[in-house]
Amino acid sequence: MPFSSTASAAEQAYRPAQSPPRERRVVRTRRWMKHKLFPTAFQSIVTLITLALLVWFVPRALDWLIFSATFSGDNKADCIGDGACWLPVTQRIELFVYGFYPDTQTWRVDIAFALAAAIFPLLYLKRIDRRWVLGYLVALPFVMWWLLKGGAGLPEVSSTKFAGILVTVFLGVIGMLFALPIGILLALGRRSSKPAIKLLSVLYIELVRSVPVITLLFMASLMIQLFFPKASPSTSCCGC
Repeated sequence: MPFSSTASAAEQAYRPAQSPPRERRVVRTRRWMKHKLFPTAFQSIVTLITLALLVWFVPRALDWLIFSATFSGDNKADCIGDGACWLPVTQRIELFVYGFYPDTQTWRVDIAFALAAAIFPLLYLKRIDRRWVLGYLVALPFVMWWLLKGGAGLPEVSSTKFAGILVTVFLGVIGMLFALPIGILLALGRRSSKPAIKLLSVLYIELVRSVPVITLLFMASLMIQLFFPKASPSTSCCGC
C-alpha cells in the first residue's frame, strides 16, 4: 500500500497540466481555421478575397436595406435618400400576411401561426414524450384547417380568401409533416418485389421529380378547373 500510494503521487506530480477549457477552444478554433480556411496558399488567397468582399458589401447592404431606408410615409415622394423604399411593403403588410381574410377573424390566423411555430421548440425539447409530439404533429394540419376554414363553432371563410403568408405557412406545415413519411413509403415501394407497387412508385417519383414546379402550379391553378363544375369546392379552392 505505501508503494502504490507513492507511485500514484509520483504520477500526479509528473502528469502534464491540462490547459483550461477556454484555451482548448481557442486551439480547436485555430486548428479548424487552418484546415478549413487556410489549408493551401491558393485557398488562403480565396478566403482573404472573400472576407474583403464581405467587409465591403455587408455594411453597404445593411445601410441600403435598413439604416438609410424609408419605412414610413404616404406615397413615393416620401422616399428620400439613397436607401430602399419599403412603403409598398409596410402599407400592405396585412395583405401580405393575411391575404383577403376578414379583418374581424384574423385572430384565427394568428393562432394558426402560433401553433405552426410551436413545432420547432417541441422537436428540440427532449423532456417531452415523443408520443405527444407525434400526436401534435398529426393533429396540427387538421386544427389549422379548422381554424382557417371555420365550422364547428367558427364562422366559415371561403378558401378564395386565403392568400399571402397564410397559404405559405399552411402548405409548408403540410409539406413538412407529410413529405417525409410519403417519401419513405415511395422509397420502400420502389424497392418492392411486387411489380405493381414498384411501377406505381417509380412513375410517381420520376414524374413529380422530372416535371418543373411551375408546370404543377399551372395545372393546379388553371387546368384542374376544366375537369370540375364551376361551383365545385375544388375550383374554389384553386382560386377560380
